[in-house]
Amino acid sequence: MPRGWLGMAALAALIVARGGAKEARATTPSSSPEVSLTAKPVPSDLRAAVERASRIGRILYEYDRAAATGTDVLLENTKPSDQERRIGGFLAMRETDSAGAVQPSFTVIFFGTEPPPKIVYRVRVPMKEGARATFAELRPPVPVGEAAGLLIRARQTAIGALQAEPEPQPLNPVVLPARVAIGEDGILVYMIATTKRPDTAVFGKHYRVLVSADGKSVKRFEPLSTSALELSSLSRPGTQAAYMVVTHSLTPYPLETHVLASLLHRVPVFVLTPRGTWRVDGDRIEFLGGTALTRDGRPDARGPPPRSPACADICASVLAARCPRGPQTQADCTGPCEQFRSSSCAKQFQALFDCAGTAPRFACDAHGSVTVTGCETRYNALLSCLARQN
Repeated sequence: MPRGWLGMAALAALIVARGGAKEARATTPSSSPEVSLTAKPVPSDLRAAVERASRIGRILYEYDRAAATGTDVLLENTKPSDQERRIGGFLAMRETDSAGAVQPSFTVIFFGTEPPPKIVYRVRVPMKEGARATFAELRPPVPVGEAAGLLIRARQTAIGALQAEPEPQPLNPVVLPARVAIGEDGILVYMIATTKRPDTAVFGKHYRVLVSADGKSVKRFEPLSTSALELSSLSRPGTQAAYMVVTHSLTPYPLETHVLASLLHRVPVFVLTPRGTWRVDGDRIEFLGGTALTRDGRPDARGPPPRSPACADICASVLAARCPRGPQTQADCTGPCEQFRSSSCAKQFQALFDCAGTAPRFACDAHGSVTVTGCETRYNALLSCLARQN
């Protein structure tokens, strides 16, 4: 079973590396032009939504962390054959005391494949530093309680709603009482996209599903990103991301999944939205102003003109495309990129990124070479100019 591993709604992401784990200094994001790093007041009409994103993002992180710990403990204590044969799903639940007060611990239950659901394994996960999780195998399996059964039913309803979505990624569900999370009746199910590949950040596609209070029907189904996107979290071996920059056009403010990504990866996330740029550092969300985006994720023509992004940013996105005939390392890409920028083809280089914006999207063409999505004509013009130089 894959560990919980998340990121955020994004059209594209640029990951900038820093060398060595001890270097904690963040670099000014060159891919976010005309943006001061000084926080500005959050627009009054977005204040409530931003506060909710911050709060729920922290909750998602805690549930994801508990589920990941519970899964690790399960893997340490069971055989793969038993996991495949006996387990139909899992559910992380926050523990409460007899008075209903929330406790700093979770119970992660792993239930069987046959209805009605019965608990096969149970892992108790204290969230205090240094506390150890405890594992129990239930023989025979015991029926889940009424409350857990309702959450499992809502979980399955949300999974069923995804059947219409094309080729979904592996997803980890997080199930919350909607009243606690968003002040509405029902059960809230987040479907968090994951990957089994190491050193990979997942930026979508995630979903938020509001299920009825009886767990049987979908009241609201909301994709939290426009597409599936997975990127290497390392620009080169031995480096860590200093920050991440993503474009997000679904809402004018960052979502709870941006908060979750920052907490998971332990780096700030700069989010470019239709209202401007935001900095998400853990569960702290700050508004920076600057260039806004249109609905298709490009800089708004009414804002300041975009500058071409730094070669380190460009190459992180180029390498993420994994084109067979493209650059294979950061060094293979950044050297030529800097030459192109300062060559006699600089005009064509700038024209390309005037088209592509500050977060260009790269893909592989039919021959396995790199191309710029949506700006192929200007990309070919740059290549033609470079060819004439040789």
